[in-house]
Amino acid sequence: MPKPITREYLEALAPGTIIPVFYDHYNVGRFLLRYEGILPADNISDYRVLAAFQYEGKEWSHVDDFFYEFEGCVCRGSGAEPLYEGWPDLDELWRARE
Repeated sequence: MPKPITREYLEALAPGTIIPVFYDHYNVGRFLLRYEGILPADNISDYRVLAAFQYEGKEWSHVDDFFYEFEGCVCRGSGAEPLYEGWPDLDELWRARE
Protein backbone atom coordinates (compact mmCIF):
# COMPACT_ATOMS: atom_id res chain seq x y z
CA MET A 1 0.00 0.00 0.00
CA PRO A 2 1.47 3.39 -0.94
CA LYS A 3 2.28 5.82 1.86
CA PRO A 4 0.12 8.98 1.64
CA ILE A 5 1.80 12.35 2.00
CA THR A 6 0.36 13.95 5.16
CA ARG A 7 1.13 16.99 7.28
CA GLU A 8 2.91 14.78 9.81
CA TYR A 9 5.06 13.27 7.07
CA LEU A 10 6.08 16.69 5.75
CA GLU A 11 6.71 18.25 9.15
CA ALA A 12 9.36 15.58 9.80
CA LEU A 13 11.30 16.87 6.74
CA ALA A 14 13.79 19.71 6.67
CA PRO A 15 12.96 22.58 4.30
CA GLY A 16 14.59 21.91 0.94
CA THR A 17 14.11 18.13 1.14
CA ILE A 18 13.21 16.57 -2.21
CA ILE A 19 10.86 13.59 -2.28
CA PRO A 20 9.44 11.51 -5.15
CA VAL A 21 5.65 11.57 -5.23
CA PHE A 22 2.90 10.18 -7.43
CA TYR A 23 -0.86 10.38 -7.82
CA ASP A 24 -3.26 7.69 -8.98
CA HIS A 25 -6.78 8.66 -8.00
CA TYR A 26 -8.38 10.10 -11.11
CA ASN A 27 -5.24 10.95 -13.09
CA VAL A 28 -1.86 9.21 -13.06
CA GLY A 29 1.48 10.98 -12.76
CA ARG A 30 4.64 11.48 -10.75
CA PHE A 31 7.04 14.30 -9.97
CA LEU A 32 9.64 15.46 -7.51
CA LEU A 33 8.45 17.71 -4.71
CA ARG A 34 10.84 20.08 -2.91
CA TYR A 35 9.24 20.76 0.46
CA GLU A 36 9.67 24.26 1.94
CA GLY A 37 7.06 24.52 4.71
CA ILE A 38 3.46 24.50 5.90
CA LEU A 39 1.22 27.55 5.55
CA PRO A 40 -1.83 28.39 7.68
CA ALA A 41 -5.33 27.32 6.78
CA ASP A 42 -7.35 29.00 4.08
CA ASN A 43 -11.10 28.93 3.52
CA ILE A 44 -10.95 25.44 1.93
CA SER A 45 -8.18 23.44 3.62
CA ASP A 46 -6.69 23.04 7.08
CA TYR A 47 -3.26 23.92 5.69
CA ARG A 48 -1.36 24.51 2.44
CA VAL A 49 2.07 23.23 1.50
CA LEU A 50 4.79 25.60 0.34
CA ALA A 51 6.85 23.70 -2.23
CA ALA A 52 8.27 23.51 -5.74
CA PHE A 53 7.79 20.60 -8.13
CA GLN A 54 9.52 19.09 -11.14
CA TYR A 55 8.01 16.70 -13.67
CA GLU A 56 10.39 14.47 -15.63
CA GLY A 57 12.29 16.41 -18.27
CA LYS A 58 10.96 19.76 -17.07
CA GLU A 59 12.40 22.65 -15.05
CA TRP A 60 11.62 23.18 -11.39
CA SER A 61 8.56 25.32 -10.75
CA HIS A 62 8.79 28.38 -8.55
CA VAL A 63 8.04 27.90 -4.85
CA ASP A 64 4.36 28.47 -4.07
CA ASP A 65 1.43 26.90 -2.22
CA PHE A 66 0.48 24.52 -5.05
CA PHE A 67 -0.51 21.69 -2.69
CA TYR A 68 -3.22 21.59 -0.06
CA GLU A 69 -4.90 19.37 2.53
CA PHE A 70 -8.10 17.49 1.77
CA GLU A 71 -9.45 14.80 4.10
CA GLY A 72 -6.07 14.50 5.84
CA CYS A 73 -3.94 13.99 2.74
CA VAL A 74 -1.78 16.43 0.75
CA CYS A 75 -3.38 16.89 -2.68
CA ARG A 76 -2.76 18.50 -6.04
CA GLY A 77 -5.01 19.85 -8.75
CA SER A 78 -8.63 20.94 -8.71
CA GLY A 79 -9.87 17.38 -8.18
CA ALA A 80 -8.23 16.84 -4.76
CA GLU A 81 -5.79 14.27 -6.20
CA PRO A 82 -4.03 12.65 -3.16
CA LEU A 83 -0.23 12.41 -3.26
CA TYR A 84 1.77 9.32 -2.25
CA GLU A 85 5.45 8.72 -1.62
CA GLY A 86 7.20 6.76 -4.35
CA TRP A 87 8.21 6.55 -8.00
CA PRO A 88 6.12 3.74 -9.56
CA ASP A 89 6.04 2.69 -13.19
CA LEU A 90 3.25 4.80 -14.72
CA ASP A 91 2.39 2.16 -17.34
CA GLU A 92 1.78 -0.34 -14.54
CA LEU A 93 -0.53 2.11 -12.79
CA TRP A 94 -2.55 2.54 -15.99
CA ARG A 95 -2.67 -1.23 -16.62
CA ALA A 96 -3.97 -1.82 -13.08
CA ARG A 97 -7.03 0.26 -14.01
CA GLU A 98 -7.99 -1.97 -16.95
